[in-house]
Amino acid sequence: MTLAEAPELTLDTLIDPAELLAPPRAVFSGKGPAPERTLLDILAETTRRHPNGPAVDDGSTALNYRALAAETEAMRLRLAAAGIGAGDRVGIRVPSGTNDLYVSILAVLAAGAAYVPVDAEDPDERAELVFSEAGVSAVIGAHREFRPCGTPHGVVGRRPGPDDDAWIIFTSGSTGKPKGVAVTHRSAAAFVDAEAGLFLTEEPIGPGDRVLAGLSVAFDASCEEMWLAWRYGACLVAAPRSLVRTGLDLGPWLVEQRITVVSTVPTLAALWPSEALDDVRLLIFGGEACPPELAERMAVEGREVWNTYG
Repeated sequence: MTLAEAPELTLDTLIDPAELLAPPRAVFSGKGPAPERTLLDILAETTRRHPNGPAVDDGSTALNYRALAAETEAMRLRLAAAGIGAGDRVGIRVPSGTNDLYVSILAVLAAGAAYVPVDAEDPDERAELVFSEAGVSAVIGAHREFRPCGTPHGVVGRRPGPDDDAWIIFTSGSTGKPKGVAVTHRSAAAFVDAEAGLFLTEEPIGPGDRVLAGLSVAFDASCEEMWLAWRYGACLVAAPRSLVRTGLDLGPWLVEQRITVVSTVPTLAALWPSEALDDVRLLIFGGEACPPELAERMAVEGREVWNTYG
């Protein structure tokens, strides 16, 4: 199927442009039971409320929510033309620190498929194993290159529902063969909404905030980074893996990029001087035990610090 032959979809994967002019809808406040919805519902609501607010910034290009929706829709059409639809699985192996990575992820979700991420810097053997085990129908690589690698079986044009998988992330395999864990839109959206009732409840994250995207998308905590931004209309600021791995160099970068929200591992945060976090008002630790002395150094007035490990 060619792009010209792809069905003309009117299901509005992310948002109907006309709805940008409509009055804002009710938003989950974080109190009481969360509504059952998908990640696309969350992003669509944010786009309606903050169409001109910055959504992603990779240091060379910043996209507002309206532009992010447009680029996501354009790529979704490419996936639809290739027969990718609800129920399919698509591999993601796009270099970190790029807007392309996040547009690709959102386009897969918008197509109704589940994304299966592998770090672009991981060995080819890891990628081949993960994509084979997951049964992906295609892989998206650098510069949004699309490579079919199987027969799609999804339903083209069907918007994903709460029971559809949003992503499949594989374990490291350190204790054996890597295992994939599928997370549905229902569970992912409930997690995102639950955090709204925990973090910065008195001064919630908003359009003025800039959220660090420093974790590999092949690590499930990266989902927290993305949706800490997109749930509230903040900007996701992508840091290349090469920068993150230096440890020390990331500290000055946080200041330069005016980062205000960070979710990271204690080992990395321990490398940064205290002044590197002067603008950070929400700091979330996870992935490993947090030393009490680090928590004491980081928990200063005006900053909320959470330890979500264990």
